[in-house]
Amino acid sequence: MKIVSLKNQNTTAPIELWHKLINSDLRDEDLAIGLSNIYKLHGPSVTELVMESYCPNKCQHCIYPPDYHHYSKSLSEDEWANSLNYLYKTAGLRRFVYSGRHTLKKHFQILNGFKKKFPDIRLGIIADANELEPLIEDLIRLRPDWVDISLDGLEKEHDFQRMNEGSFRKTIENLHLLRALRVSEKINILTCLTNLNKQSVLDMIKLLNKDGFTNFFISPLTIVKGYRPDPNLMLSAEDFTSFINTSIKEGNNLIDAYVAIDIYEANYAQAIQLLQPDIFNNFLFSGEHLEYTFKTGDNEIYVNFYPSSLTGLRECIVNSDGCIIPPKVMAMGEIPDNLIFGNILNVESNKNIFQDTLVQKRV
Repeated sequence: MKIVSLKNQNTTAPIELWHKLINSDLRDEDLAIGLSNIYKLHGPSVTELVMESYCPNKCQHCIYPPDYHHYSKSLSEDEWANSLNYLYKTAGLRRFVYSGRHTLKKHFQILNGFKKKFPDIRLGIIADANELEPLIEDLIRLRPDWVDISLDGLEKEHDFQRMNEGSFRKTIENLHLLRALRVSEKINILTCLTNLNKQSVLDMIKLLNKDGFTNFFISPLTIVKGYRPDPNLMLSAEDFTSFINTSIKEGNNLIDAYVAIDIYEANYAQAIQLLQPDIFNNFLFSGEHLEYTFKTGDNEIYVNFYPSSLTGLRECIVNSDGCIIPPKVMAMGEIPDNLIFGNILNVESNKNIFQDTLVQKRV
């Protein structure tokens, strides 16, 4: 995708360097060198921890294959503790997101020990609220800086997309429980936007917003061609841009809301460029992404595009077996060696593992 119009903004952010490179006349080899140089100047800002390879859920939008645990073992408690110690001391990382796959008590115990040892870290939790219910006491002890709860539309659409009848009502109950117990200063709602729930996501946001929830993060479906999820679940360009327009219009009906539509696929950005140029031409540089902001009253609506070639500046993913991997490759099940940067158990002597190959290995 070639960006032809962006507002000027004084910044030295990685996204500005990226923008200059992709709009240059450089040869592919020189372009790759330029992108590599961005990685040498800027390391990842957050580490995603996939601490368990097995998941009992059957969500239709999930990028992980059901038999993922056959290909990726899970590290022991001691191995995870040592790995986290490395990520803090040697790699210098301070912001972590637990995306668990399957949330377990032992994970919270490991993270609790990590947080007590290094109290300056920032730790977020991504989870199915129903899995958190039996772990409430552990979550209270952990006191994460934020908790992201997955909810994919209203009851009918959410339960169908999750292939789990009753999941919606249980999730709403547990959202109230998490808030009442003040397990975290911030509780966010995460939604995967698909053809299954595109008609109910905004109604879900309005429902929860009236109930006092204010932070919503929506990502259109991500797929890996030939793997998961089913490409038929992906929105058309017309449906996606219509969703954005309706979200902006509905902003007036929200109360103190923060709504972010986060894009990780170039085809969605191209849809905006072609069908909604007024938004596309008003993207601004922000860190490692492009950002469009619409404010109405006390509400903020964001459309953010994260280019795949800058993925490693946003996050470093540590898989359940300790392998450091780029986004989306887990869809393959057995991840090819050429898409693995290294293993966290074997990198003590390599402080630059995150900068060395992140720009080259991506799907």
